[in-house]
Amino acid sequence: MNRKEFLKNSGLAGGTLLFAKLPELNPAKNKVRFGMITDLHHDIMHDGMDRLSAFIKEMNIESPDFIIQGGDLCFPKKENLPLMEVWNKFKGPKYHVIGNHDTDGGYTREQVVEFWNAKGKYIHLM
Repeated sequence: MNRKEFLKNSGLAGGTLLFAKLPELNPAKNKVRFGMITDLHHDIMHDGMDRLSAFIKEMNIESPDFIIQGGDLCFPKKENLPLMEVWNKFKGPKYHVIGNHDTDGGYTREQVVEFWNAKGKYIHLM
């Protein structure tokens, strides 16, 4: 047996032993489920509200650990407050990523973060 085979085999054996003694650490039992929507482009697409509503409805049924929107959601303007009300209907934790179009029209990242009521531009979850 060479070094690579030894490390591979002993790692697998060690993991099996660890999970047998501490089953709560088994990664198969500790899965993270999340929902993701991205590129809604509410300000330029006619059905953004409908698509976000369908997503939030499904996420509340599926009940993932959290949801995240991957950017290009909407401009931070008062006309988009109803969209944010839909987003906030999710019953669990919600996270945002600022997209390249969220600041179109002269909006700043700070305005986007404030409008979304995000915890900040950068979040460390651990």
